[in-house]
Amino acid sequence: MTPIRHLEGITYWVIEDSFDIGDFVSLVLRKEWEADLRSEGRNPTNDQWLADLMKRRWVLQTIRTADVNTDSDYASSERLKQRSAEMRRAIEEYGSVIWPIVVREERFLLADGYCRYTTLKDMGIQKVYAYVGSLRGS
Repeated sequence: MTPIRHLEGITYWVIEDSFDIGDFVSLVLRKEWEADLRSEGRNPTNDQWLADLMKRRWVLQTIRTADVNTDSDYASSERLKQRSAEMRRAIEEYGSVIWPIVVREERFLLADGYCRYTTLKDMGIQKVYAYVGSLRGS
């Protein structure tokens, strides 16, 4: 069962258990990330982020949008702007429910959820739910 939480007027589907978040990231999101790397002509087996996934401890946290960092050219793409406008409309007009963003604990680097993050930031949302992955023992 996936609970619903509200934060700053936004409704989220959340996974609360650390192990379940890890499974979600490792099984569901990994496939998406591997496909993205292949589409860029890169080999997923050589990607350090994917190699580190199983070493990370995942927790649900509330974080400030201002603390999130992005390292992708996608963050400024036209496709993202279009998707963000659609998502904003869905949230504002229909109360759409969204998933938390995914960040690496180091520098709060955004790993998944560029559209969600961009949309919420543009809406003036100051805090978001995030699945935060830290290297174990860190």
